[in-house]
Amino acid sequence: MGASQGKPKEEELPRSDGVQITKKLLDQLHTKTPQSHPQQSAPAGEAAEHAPGSGDADLQERLAQDSVLQCALAVSQRVGRLLLKAEAGELALVDQLAGELLQNEHSVPAREVPCESERGKCMQCYMQHAQEPLRCASAVDAYIKCSQRASEACASS
Repeated sequence: MGASQGKPKEEELPRSDGVQITKKLLDQLHTKTPQSHPQQSAPAGEAAEHAPGSGDADLQERLAQDSVLQCALAVSQRVGRLLLKAEAGELALVDQLAGELLQNEHSVPAREVPCESERGKCMQCYMQHAQEPLRCASAVDAYIKCSQRASEACASS
């Protein structure tokens, strides 16, 4: 294993939040503190923790991160409120459109079956006169005439 694979470069210290702390950044932070101390050379992971004045730099860095996070939180909360408003508006619109669809839904009205009584009389006659079906000729004629009228009425409408 090489030293470059396991440890970061001394010039850049990667952070879990994606921010990279460079030696130049640390030097700038040290010069802005009331007491400027020269940075001692230390291993890469310990440079920010054990250098004189690094507590002030860490504090300033954390305060800067805190203000950035607070700003991001405020923006996130604002966006969340706007999304909730938009969701409520969209939900109302979907409810309205669903109601219109249900109201305008076309349902075919149930129609009366034509010639139902003639058909019933014809069936009853056939049951009573199973051995002599010719006796049902008048019932069959009435059913035929009714069905022809119904067919003509359906064709003309």
